[in-house]
Amino acid sequence: MTEQEIHHKMVVGSFIKNKLEEYEYFLRKIISICNLVNNNFLAGINPVNTSNEDINFTFNAFVNTFQSLKDSLETVTSQKIAWSYFSEVRHSTFFKECRNAITHDGMQIINAYTDGKYYIASNIERIDNKGKFFSLEAPKQDILTLCLEFSTDLMINRRQLWPKHSDSK
Repeated sequence: MTEQEIHHKMVVGSFIKNKLEEYEYFLRKIISICNLVNNNFLAGINPVNTSNEDINFTFNAFVNTFQSLKDSLETVTSQKIAWSYFSEVRHSTFFKECRNAITHDGMQIINAYTDGKYYIASNIERIDNKGKFFSLEAPKQDILTLCLEFSTDLMINRRQLWPKHSDSK
């Protein structure tokens, strides 16, 4: 490995903490938006969303931040981190395919609201990068539950996901 490559890995590695903070930032924004909408629904306030908070934009940023974190870890470790590494993380396939639909097709996938919660109303259908039709079943859970379960499992399983690179805490 050249000195320049080592330096690049060090630079990227120095930003991993920032990527984790960015991930947390967007997760907190999702929590805040979902709690606001749910609280307004329960209080009978209409409209429940002030339109200053767009759940789709925030969710899109959240999903793409995870991909960015994954890519940064690949650079730092010189190891391919396949999505299959996340098979133990609830909703990992959903997040992978959502990210593809959002990034490659420009989709806004959160398209339903009921009883104070945001949902995906219908399956996500797209043509993948190999030209094949792909349909992702719409999850039954609301967006907040999906994000929290994915994030919880991700943090619980981080030592199994990146065993050589996780801290011992």
